[in-house]
Amino acid sequence: MATLADLVRAGAKPAELAALLDGTDALGRQEALAGLARSDFGPLFRAVAGQHVDLAYYVPKETPAGTFVRHVGLNSMPLFRTVDKRFVRAPNGELWGYNHLENPIASAFSGPGYFCVAERPAPSPDGRQGCDQLFIDYWRVPPSLPHPGWPAVTPNDRLPGSLVYGKMCDYMWRVSQHVSIGEAWRNGKSIDTFFIISRES
Repeated sequence: MATLADLVRAGAKPAELAALLDGTDALGRQEALAGLARSDFGPLFRAVAGQHVDLAYYVPKETPAGTFVRHVGLNSMPLFRTVDKRFVRAPNGELWGYNHLENPIASAFSGPGYFCVAERPAPSPDGRQGCDQLFIDYWRVPPSLPHPGWPAVTPNDRLPGSLVYGKMCDYMWRVSQHVSIGEAWRNGKSIDTFFIISRES
């Protein structure tokens, strides 16, 4: 049976990629992501370009107020590859979150990496305001602690957060019902770094 990596390398269509991931459970999705080589991330991101996500994709509307949702996976960097992004719906309706790191060395180096999630606006065909692409915005951080027990909110324009998250946004596309992929941009330019994450129940 073809793996996700096999499909990416064969130039599969987005529907084929989604069908493989939607046909398995959370553990199966994590195994599929783990089988990707670092060189697969860019081609996968480009393969699903245009597959939009919205705020409810990261925190479903039925999620109780104050409950955070984890999206876990891997990035294309050579070190500290585990990704654990935690999202919560804010009182104003937008999403706030941070990057949870189990590794204390990585955490000390990067800081918590707080972010706000926004939808880049674009006109829709009927003239109303639509969403061009959803992005994770590290230029902005939550104005208060989003969830009890999370680390203190620190801005990403000062050390240590500026080393990793300063002046950065992640632009997101949907791969399947639970899996999305992002590309990191700094100062308005791609830094050719990607990550893929799967939403937990």
